[in-house]
Amino acid sequence: MCGIAGWVDLTRDLTNRTDVISLMTSVQSHRGPDGHGTFVDTHVLLGQRRLAIIDADGGAQPMSRMPLHRTPPSGRPLILSPLAHRLKATIVYNGELYNADDLREQLRPHVPPFRTRSDTEVVLAAYLRWGTAFVDHLEGMFALAIWDPQNGRLVLARDRLGIKPLFFAPVAAGLAFASEIKGLLAHPEISPQVDADGLNELFAMFPCRSPGSAVFRGIHELEPAHLAVMDHNGINTSRYWALEPHEHTDDAETSVATVRFRLQELVRSHLVADRPVAALLSGGVDSSAIAALAAAEFAANGQGKLHSFTIDYLGGSASGPSLIHVDRDAPYADAAAAHIGSAHHTVQVSAEDLVAAERATLHALDLPGPTNVNVSLYLLFREVSGTAPVVLSGEGADEVFSGYGWHDDVADIKPLGWPWSRTFGSPVDVLSREADATMRPRDYEAQKRADALRVVPRVQGEPSILRWRRQAIHLTITHYLRFLLDRADRLAMASGVETRVPFLDHRLLAYVYNVPAGTRRLGGHAKGLLRHAVADLLPEQVTWRAKSGYPSSHAMSAWQATVRERLHAVITDPTSPILPLVDAAAIRHLLAGRATDWRNEMKLGYLLDVNTWLADYRVFIR
Repeated sequence: MCGIAGWVDLTRDLTNRTDVISLMTSVQSHRGPDGHGTFVDTHVLLGQRRLAIIDADGGAQPMSRMPLHRTPPSGRPLILSPLAHRLKATIVYNGELYNADDLREQLRPHVPPFRTRSDTEVVLAAYLRWGTAFVDHLEGMFALAIWDPQNGRLVLARDRLGIKPLFFAPVAAGLAFASEIKGLLAHPEISPQVDADGLNELFAMFPCRSPGSAVFRGIHELEPAHLAVMDHNGINTSRYWALEPHEHTDDAETSVATVRFRLQELVRSHLVADRPVAALLSGGVDSSAIAALAAAEFAANGQGKLHSFTIDYLGGSASGPSLIHVDRDAPYADAAAAHIGSAHHTVQVSAEDLVAAERATLHALDLPGPTNVNVSLYLLFREVSGTAPVVLSGEGADEVFSGYGWHDDVADIKPLGWPWSRTFGSPVDVLSREADATMRPRDYEAQKRADALRVVPRVQGEPSILRWRRQAIHLTITHYLRFLLDRADRLAMASGVETRVPFLDHRLLAYVYNVPAGTRRLGGHAKGLLRHAVADLLPEQVTWRAKSGYPSSHAMSAWQATVRERLHAVITDPTSPILPLVDAAAIRHLLAGRATDWRNEMKLGYLLDVNTWLADYRVFIR
């Protein structure tokens, strides 16, 4: 896994601006502690920081390769530079290609000999063979950039579900890109400005963001399943994959068997690495299924015990009952670990640990978020990094198998709001009258929701309740899942850990997406299809454990106290950057409320995070 960055401008010489690419990559050094490299051409600067997982010696980047046809297409301009006559295409790549071996064999008769075992070389060869259609052949997670001097263009691409991040920003007549927002903010021509739309992304869209939004003015996120091509004609983006509805003809028994077979194959492919691989294990069916399959592979291959990790809190009932967390993870994780034979680690964190890691967590994310879950996850990944640079996660199972309550509750799935609105609430109600009038957050949110619903596939003659359920599932994948993936990527990579998510294979998703609700809820259980597919692998209490979200720190009395104390100090300090945006009286009302209200505690922590972000990133509000 890596951090990538680049700057391309077809109208000016960038060879004397290597300091820019050095800075853009160095601020992302946490994403690649094992090496770095740069590529400099007249109009192109590319940089990469590498976390070496496969072929440490051969997979260095940026990587260049000769095109299959050395004569440029008629009428296409070539960029005159010291390297242009050789027409080498150059790639910087962040990801893992799980079909790399198969694709290498498919390409071998058609391309020059491969020099490495790295998937980076396979991806570049695929581009040279198929052009921009190369993405159709890739199975895995990726965000990449290819400079193609033969066609005078830069190609950006992102995996189908957005597992790996990629941001870009127009710069004069060119374009800059980076794995993280901080990489773009390091560019001297990009400043941390936020306008009304950006503020609405923080307040009206909480906890998610609109597809393509990066909050900062002028910075965009390349959407999942999209390509962006920049050439002399400008920048053009296009979608190359989408979920599509079709009739599911498999019966329940066949569906269960298919899911089990595919999960086994996916976990096997996700274990390919030259470095140690561990697993997150919460004691829920999602992570436990992945860990069980991985542990079985370890045993079959004589690799010893799989290391597994879970989070627990010292003091208070933080890992106990709440709105979305029904009981402690640790007992279930212990039971699952004993059953599958993993070497299990319980990472215990205190309120003091959380406070100490708050700012580092914010800087890892580049944007404010729900601190009551983000900080402990940051600490969990930091602990994992001491054992393995790769970790398997059960993330995505709820999105694939419809595991959230809002997938079935009619009050949630009716198209009157986001499906998760009742679960999380909204910080819009603490905006100042002036900010509310300027931002018009309710109008913004309604428009974004309408935009999102417009692209949901429709099925002719589908009853309203089924259409609403399909919309809820689709929005969860296009919006809520991206919030979870952003969090997992940034917080893991902050400690140099690559997170792999076997459930988020696009073929598995496309299969389950069309399974009837009754089969998905086989036996009347949420995620019943998944539970039946892995029941023989796990203890009964783990297989049938009710959905319990990632444990929140909101119920730790010491944590609550410090958040409330610090937020009170913020609203009484006239220099606090958040004050022009919020109604201090409304926040005082929240501070006076019950400490057991999960939504209020999340909101208080979030507002504190917004204030810190405004200050630390020196955000200028337009």
